[in-house]
Amino acid sequence: MTIVYIIVLCLVGLALAYELRFTEATLHMGRALSGSGSKTGFQDAITPPLSSYFAFGIYGLSIIVIAFGFFEYGIFMGLLEFVTFYMVVLLNRVFLLPRPDSPHFRNIITRSMIGRHADYLRDGDKLRAGAMADLLQRAGIPIDELVRHVSDE
Repeated sequence: MTIVYIIVLCLVGLALAYELRFTEATLHMGRALSGSGSKTGFQDAITPPLSSYFAFGIYGLSIIVIAFGFFEYGIFMGLLEFVTFYMVVLLNRVFLLPRPDSPHFRNIITRSMIGRHADYLRDGDKLRAGAMADLLQRAGIPIDELVRHVSDE
């Protein structure tokens, strides 16, 4: 295998591991905000809208990189490359990336929620703004005080 291909394989594996860990983080936070025995809680409501595009892009890129390995290097080396890719993803998730309950992911999710809440208020969508404000309150962010502080400036 060429060194460039190995580097691309590792980088795509890292990106896939990050996407999977981020999905775990939204599931973890969605369940925590829900407080019920639901499988996903509020995961769908708190997931940033652009993350699905990022996920589809990474999934597609992963398939392309693996398919290229099979095409360029044959079945045996393709299988070896697939196992290597799997191990890169696994090792990145376990050793390199933050835990699902880390402040890193929590900040990304809450910033997205605050941004969507502001967008809903700007667009006059009081129902969605109220729902997002409730989720932010459950996350420990006093959104009413934040809105008052921003509107006073």
